[in-house]
Amino acid sequence: MNAQKKFKLALVGTDSLRGKEIKNVLARRKLAAFDIEFYDADIQEEYSKLTQFRKEPKVIYGLKEESLEGKDVIFLAAGRS
Repeated sequence: MNAQKKFKLALVGTDSLRGKEIKNVLARRKLAAFDIEFYDADIQEEYSKLTQFRKEPKVIYGLKEESLEGKDVIFLAAGRS
């Protein structure tokens, strides 16, 4: 049996206008299997903010240097700061 690889995606800047649009596009599309994690540089405490993706709650994590390791695709939607 062939197990389909799940791609690991990350969205940095989840609450920005660009981030919201990327999240909405990904939620509407029937793409290959993937797991997505959400990040925001402004979050200081772990598990302090939630968002919704495909009608399920998802945690927005604070951005750390090691957060993006092992990700196949990273969407950068945060501001320059």
